[in-house]
Formats: sequence, structure tokens, C-alpha cells
Amino acid sequence: FDASKKALYEHNYKSLCDAADLMAGYSNFGSQFLDSTYFYNSTSIKELSTFDPEGKLSVAETYRYLSTITYRENYKEALEQGIENTNYYEGNYQLLSQTRRKELEDKIQIINYQMEENKLPDDSVVIANTGLVSSLTIAKFFLSLLLAIIAGSCISSELATGSIKSLIIAPVKRWKIFVAKILSILTLLFVGSFIITATSTIATQLLFGNEILLPYFHVANGSVKEMPYFIFTFIYFFVDNISMIFYVFLAFTISCMSKNTAVAVGTSISLVMGGGIIGGVLSLFKRQRWIDFLPTSNMNLISGIFPHIDRMGFMTSDEAGIFLGVTTSSNNSLTFSLIYLLVISAIMILIAYDGFVKRDIQ
Repeated sequence: FDASKKALYEHNYKSLCDAADLMAGYSNFGSQFLDSTYFYNSTSIKELSTFDPEGKLSVAETYRYLSTITYRENYKEALEQGIENTNYYEGNYQLLSQTRRKELEDKIQIINYQMEENKLPDDSVVIANTGLVSSLTIAKFFLSLLLAIIAGSCISSELATGSIKSLIIAPVKRWKIFVAKILSILTLLFVGSFIITATSTIATQLLFGNEILLPYFHVANGSVKEMPYFIFTFIYFFVDNISMIFYVFLAFTISCMSKNTAVAVGTSISLVMGGGIIGGVLSLFKRQRWIDFLPTSNMNLISGIFPHIDRMGFMTSDEAGIFLGVTTSSNNSLTFSLIYLLVISAIMILIAYDGFVKRDIQ
């Protein structure tokens, strides 16, 4: 280990290769050395030596390039074998689906592009993105509480005060009032999301510098494309707000059906505040198929829409250890989750419509 460290600092790649081959013969995990996170082999080190023949990379950059090359080699190995180890220590192997195979092929292409263009994420990028995710998640939590209160009381509170009757007796169809209520709540959601995202993103760019924040890399028409960081954060937060829309519809539906503000607001707020606890409990049953048919198991769409988010050093709220409003993940496809959420949202809207439009209001 000490010799490996010395060879690393001196950029003596030949000695590093010899150490890697030696460690490979004594470890069931392959050649683990230099740190406790990544497993480097002589193939990765030889490629690094051709990439940095003069030894100009810093130690931190050497680690970063070695780990990136190792990830790429693991992806290549998975493609060749047709199976992937989803948990290195537990040895959970899964057959590669066509979708996952295409995703790994794209990741390899993105890694090659990043190395050629010197756009690998470093620690400062991860810190900046973690700060952004933290601010977005906390702001989302309080916005969810506010919208749950508004959605849960917009009908029931007017029933309690009698102000709804002035709208009912007006020459306006009741379904138009219903639609106006929903649109007003959704407008607040989107305006609030826009302000939060713009403020957080601009603050992150000012604090850390726009030059260190990487774009989102993806593959289109056979070549690597870049989505600007500012645009990516808006799409990311919109996708991450799927759970917020669900809680708003739920609060609105309960308000229309029960005509009780306390029940509507209390139920929705309890779900928002208990999202992390619910996600933690359900994760204990992650191998149970019935978990995949719960709403919370279909709200986390980030990995499906942004499969290469890791290549820009961006961390989701789950990875950053933030438990406010965390939803459980599942093996469901992106298409299944989107259809599921559309169907359950339509059901809630129809129930709310029945409670407000078709039933008598006292």
C-alpha cells in the first residue's frame, strides 16, 4: 500500500501496474489499493499512463481519472457478459435489459467525451450540486406544506363560511368553478417552483462560479450532447415536483369529498411530512412486488428521465441524504410510472369533480 501511494505521487505508472497485478493475486475483490472506494486494475492504470504520459495530473485528478476509467471498464464488462452486478458486496446480479444496455453504451460514450474534453466532475462540482439539491428540497418541502393547506381548504373553508354559495348561484356553470380552482392551485405550484429554482440556481452559480458547473450529458443521434446547467435544473425540479402535484390533488379531492378542512389539510400534510419515514419503512420491503403499485413507488422519475445524472456530479435528494419528501424507488419502468400517475391523478380529479359538481352543496 505504501509503495502504491509513493508510486502514485511520483506518477510512476509502471510501479502502480505492478502493484495492481500483485494485489489482484491476493484479493477476492481484485486489485484494491490507493483508497477504499474504487478497485483499480493494471488495465485502467495503463490507459491513464497513455492519457497522462508526462505525469502532469495532480493526485486528485489521477484518482478521478482512474475511477472514471474503472467505471467505464465495468460497464464494458457488463455489456460483454450481458449481466450487471447491482450491489458489489452482496453480489446481486441482473440480466441487462435492452433499455439498460443502451444506457450503459451511452455512459461509455459520455465518459470518453468527458475525458477528451476534460469535463469530469470533481469534488467542488459535487459540493455545489449537493448545496443546490439541499436548498431545492427544503424549499420544495415548505412549498408542499403551503399548497396542501391551500388545496385542502379552498373548497371546505368556503363551505364553512358560506362564501361558496355566491359562486354557485352566479350564472356560471359549476364545472367552470371547479376547473378554475384547480388551475389557480397549479399556477401557484408552477410559479413557486419557478421562483425557487431560479433563485437557487442563480445563487449556486454566483457562489461557486458557473464555469465549474457541468451541463447534463446525454447521447442523441449517436453523439454526445450537452444540456445547459440552468435549463437542466428547471426540468429536474419540475420532475422532482411530481410528488407535490400528487399531494395537491389528494388534498383537493379530500376537501371536495369530506367538506372538512381539518381532515383534508391534516391528511395531506401528514403524508408530506412523513414522506421520509414512509419511504424508509417501505424500503424494508423493496423485494416485494406489491410495493411497486403504491403511489410513492412511482414518483421518483429522476433516474428514468436523467439516467446519466451521475456523470455531471449531480446528486439527487436521496443520494445527498435528505429525507424531506423522499419517495421510494422501484423497478418500474418510466413508462409504467407515468401512466400510473396519470391514471391515479385522473381518478382523484373525477372523485373531486363528483364531490363538487354533482353533489348538493348545503
